[in-house]
Order: sequence, then C-alpha cells, then structure tokens
Amino acid sequence: MNLTVISARLYDCGASIAALRSANALASEFDSVDYLYEEGSALNEVRQVNPAVNITGISPQQRPGRPPFELYEREMERLSTDFVILHNFDHDFDTVARFGQAKPTLWMMHDASPVTGLHYAMPSYDGRSIVRYESRKGVPTRSFFERIAKQRFGFAAPSLWLKKIAEYYLCGETPVHLVRNSVPTAYFRPRDKALARAIVGADPDAFVVLFFAGRGAMERKNLHLLMKALEYIPDPRLQVLVIGGLPARHSRVDPRCLFLPNFSQQRDPVRPSLLYSAADLFLLPSLIDNLPNTVLESYFCGTPVMATRDGGTKEMLIENETGWLIDARSPVDVATKLSEAMKDKALSRFGERGRAFVGEHFSEEVSRSQYLTAIESVQNLAAGRTVVAVPPSDPVPTAAVTEPIYAPEPAPISFNDAVAIHRQLNPDSHIAVYRDKWNPTPLQKRWLTTCYRMAGSGHAIRSNEERIARWRNVYKGKRAFLIGNGPSLNRCDLSYLRDEITIGVNSIFLKADELGGLPTHYVVEDFFVAEDRAEQINALTGTTKWFGNYLKYCLDDDDAHWLNVRMRYDNYKNFPFFSTDASRQVWAGGSVTFICMQLAFFFGIKELYLIGFDHHYVIPDTTDIDGGNLTSLGDDPNHFDKTYFGKGLRWHDPKTERMELGYSKAGLTFERHGRKIYNATVGGKLEVLERRDYQSIFGPGSVR
Repeated sequence: MNLTVISARLYDCGASIAALRSANALASEFDSVDYLYEEGSALNEVRQVNPAVNITGISPQQRPGRPPFELYEREMERLSTDFVILHNFDHDFDTVARFGQAKPTLWMMHDASPVTGLHYAMPSYDGRSIVRYESRKGVPTRSFFERIAKQRFGFAAPSLWLKKIAEYYLCGETPVHLVRNSVPTAYFRPRDKALARAIVGADPDAFVVLFFAGRGAMERKNLHLLMKALEYIPDPRLQVLVIGGLPARHSRVDPRCLFLPNFSQQRDPVRPSLLYSAADLFLLPSLIDNLPNTVLESYFCGTPVMATRDGGTKEMLIENETGWLIDARSPVDVATKLSEAMKDKALSRFGERGRAFVGEHFSEEVSRSQYLTAIESVQNLAAGRTVVAVPPSDPVPTAAVTEPIYAPEPAPISFNDAVAIHRQLNPDSHIAVYRDKWNPTPLQKRWLTTCYRMAGSGHAIRSNEERIARWRNVYKGKRAFLIGNGPSLNRCDLSYLRDEITIGVNSIFLKADELGGLPTHYVVEDFFVAEDRAEQINALTGTTKWFGNYLKYCLDDDDAHWLNVRMRYDNYKNFPFFSTDASRQVWAGGSVTFICMQLAFFFGIKELYLIGFDHHYVIPDTTDIDGGNLTSLGDDPNHFDKTYFGKGLRWHDPKTERMELGYSKAGLTFERHGRKIYNATVGGKLEVLERRDYQSIFGPGSVR
C-alpha cells in the first residue's frame, strides 16, 4: 500500500513539522511513503527525515489557470497512491473534495480552518474584541460537507478540544479521529544544562525561562502578557530567552530578556533541544493553542511547562504535577506561578514526571497506532454511503464556536467587484489590489537568466540590459551620496547635495523640495512600497529609475532599469553576496540601500557617503502585525516624514542585524578595490562603517 502525505509547506511552522514527523513515523508501515510539498526549504537543507520517505517539491504555479488538483493527480498517478493524508493544506475546498473523490483521504487538522474557514477565533488579550485568523481556503460550504460525507473521507485532530469542535461543525456526517502529535526522541532528549547554556548564550546562574515568540501570529503567542507579568517579578536572577521576538515591538522591554533570532529546525535539529535543556521552565502563554509541538519537545527534554489553559494544551500536562496551567489574560496569575516555580528547589521533578507522561501518551508508537486506526476506518467507509447524522460526542461550549455551522453558498464575484468591496471596507487604506503578480513560468525564468548572464559578459541582447550596461564606471573616481530616510535627515542641510550625485529610495520624493528636485538615481525593490505608492512612483520624472524586475505588474515606466534582484534570505554561507556587476545581478541584503551600494560600485563611485541611516526602528503599539508584515494604523516615527509609512501603508519588519551584515560586506568590498563607504549620518546607531562629519565633507579639497 502506497501512502502520500501532502503539506502545502515544508518549513518551520508547527503544522508542517508535525506533517513531516508523521511521514517519518509511518514509513515502516507502508510499501512506500511519499511527502509532497509546494514551497519551503530546499531539500538538501532538510534534516530529521527518514530515508524511507521520498520528498518531492511541486509547484501548482507552473500551470497557471489550471486547478491545482490536476498537478497533484498527476503526481499521485506517478506514485501509484492508495491513500492520502492532507496537512497544512491551503487550497480551496473544492480541491480538497476532489482528493476525497479520487482516493481515500484523511485531513489532519492543525487548527479549526478545515471546518470553519478560520485558523482561530478568540477574545483579544484585553477582551474587548475577537481576534480572527482567517484561512486562505475561504469558508467551507454546505455542498462541501455533503460531498465529502459521501466519500471515503475522514478528519483527524491531535487534541480532544479540536476534535469536539470538528464534530460540532460536521454534525456526525464525517468521522473525526484522535491522532496525537509526537516528536523524534533521537533529537529531543535532556542535554547537559551547563553546556547548553554556554552554547545558546544563557546566564549560567540565572533562573531561565524559554519563550517562543514565533514567526507569525504574534498577538496569539502573547508576548505582551509575558512583558506585563515581568513587571510583577523584581527578582534579578530571572532571565527570559525570547526566540523570534523583537524588542522594538514593545515600548518597554525588560532588560532580563535575551532576544535570540529565529532558526530553522529543519536545518539545525539539535538547537531546540539545547534551548529546552538550557531553560528551567518553558512558558507558553498563547491566547489559544491546539496541541503545540513545543510542549511535547520541552517535556521530552526534561523541562517542565507552564502553559495556557485555553485550547488543547491542558491535555498535555497534569496541573501541579508535571507543570502549571495559566490564565493567558492575567499577568498576575503568570507572575505568581513563575515566582512559585523559582522558589521550588526540586523543580526538576516536574520535568521528569512530564517526560514520563508524554512518553506514555504522545510517543511515536502511540501516534503511529492512531494514524493506522484512522486510515483503516476511512478505507472501510463505503463510497457513496447514505448519510446518517448523529450528534457530537460532547457538546462544545458556546464560547468555542464563533461561526454558523454552515456558511451559505458564495455567489460568484468579479475581480473589479472585489476591488470595490476592498476599498469600501478599507477607506483609509492606500493599498492597491493587483490582479496579476509577477509569476514567470520556468521557461521565462530561464530566458531572463540568459539575458542577464549575456549582459554580464558584455553582450546584452535586450534593450533593458543594454541600458544598464551603459552605466558601468560612468562615475569612475567620483563621490556620491546615498540618502537614507531616517528622522536625522531633517537635521541635514540638503541644499549641499544639489550639485552632487545622489541615490534615493522608496518615498524620498517627499523630500524633493528640500533636495531641489529628485535624487540623480531612484531605487525601489520592496513590493509593498511599489504597490502602495505606485501612482506616485509612476508619475515621477527627472530621475533615473532602478526597479526590481518583478515589480512590472505595478510599476510601468518604459525608461526604468529593471534589475535582476536575487532575493535570498535563507542565511546562506557568507550572507549576503555583493555583486560588482549590476548588469548581471544584484543581491538583497535586508534593505534596498544594500542594492544601492552595489549600484554605486557598478557606477565606479570612489567615495560613497551615507546620510539619514539612523538604523533604529520602533514598531508602534497600534501597528497591525502579521508575522513580518506590518500595516501602520497611525503616524510613522521611523522616517523623516510621519506619512512615510503612514496610516494604511504596509512595511516589513526591519531586521537591523541583517542590514549590518550587508553594510559590512559592502564596506569591505569597496575597500578591497581602493574605494570607501563613509557613514555621514547625523547621530544614529549604525557603527559598522567609518564615520565622517556631514558638514566637513563639503570643505576644500574634497572629492567631487
């Protein structure tokens, strides 16, 4: 029997990690186990994979306009698939139903979206509103439930909490099985605490608490509660390791917090166990959660857990025996229990009991057995069976159900109508809605690569690359000014720059009056900026424009220079690369200004002066945060103009550490070629480049 496990992602989110682990656990029970994913980590960077699991990356975007199921169907025919398990699947419900029509299918739920269309719906931290995380799948309709009820189709949930919600919405028409998550104990086991602390950088003498802020869903992870709780704990011995969170998200950050960057568990499978082993306690204060892998991982590493009582987490620990349950909206409750844990001289016994508990109820053997039972049950369903509705196994509390049981059938809607509705619902938004993003076919990508390679070798075959090539060394031996957009720009006399070579970015046009016009060169690489400011950018004249070639869907200047921007942010060795030939390519490095530095080198600039590089950002409390994507709901405090990223405008989470890597690489490259980059910013926090006083640059004997 051949099993195919499908997940729309292969990266470090809980659902995808659980999906890959399930494939590993089931490999010994089937003739073949194949794992299909659509996007994520490069295959050669993935660890924790059973050699018996065949992993294949596919791309429905390769067949634009065609239903994604057709690509999966072709793969399943190639693999001779007998049974399908869906995980973390973001395609529409019609596609899901087509799986059930083609093969016996089990849909593993990692949140409520398969039955409600919402990942989660819960009261906010202050209880004043409902926080909704909507799924890209849309809302399931009555016809979807009726279709799968007649198929060999079943659902599985890792927690009783989520199982009950699914049973409520499905009204007994389709079976829901309990299948627990598990973790690979080869990686998750206790490690020497002193060594672990030395490796991760934790204080060897502190009481260490571990908290994962996550890559997305920041509000649900509830970092705000942790910060408030720390205000009630004066003990200086406490240290909190915050993984993935940024101090700039909160106006007041406790100095006892050590913020560490996110990491890839697929590429570095040992690091999580080191973090858990370094900690005395793992804290999970989420507003709500299903059956988080992190709780199991912590226990298997012997570290006790303090977790929210909302959702399925209460099934994973025994109160006051293996850990503690907390009120996710009460910082006093969290502070009280943390203080008690810090005083407990025998705290390790909680971790030992927890390890025994999860070893009995959440082992790989238990999970495998539950999967096999669910698979057998779905196989034994009769296709085209008569539906006999039965009540849920347990009533779900009214508070847990926030949507009607069945949504009405959606009426067809045109693209133009969708745009009109968007603008009606969001009158303050500057966001333009674009039908077609840049989505080249593989053949088009190969053609573009060829064009840029030919240009790099001095043989441009298109007018775009020919125009770019003409700029090679056009300013050889001269100086130029790269204008950042920080608040310190308001402290510079910009009239000095009116006869200088200047490079500006993004919304620098808001300073055009002070500059006496636009910069000599103007660069945009961020699609949020391009989309939200498209009308203004397209109207600009009197400057030489340089755009990422993927922005043609919203920027339409025939005279612009379209750069081959290599967008890689996977922390590759020697990140980031620095290109000395912009006709061939330029590399992303955390900021559009890094691309500007590569252009300046290509132009032959001898001395490049940076101004307005404040290199410090705050994220206002009013900002709408969706992972690394931010939307301003008020004035912008980070730039020279409060409307720069003003209300309704989108921006990306600034990562200054990554920017510094790029600036350092640029500075070293310039120096190796007898050139120099100086930081002439008035104040600011960028210290990786040599400083020069802005006013002194314009004295006698300066390079022009």
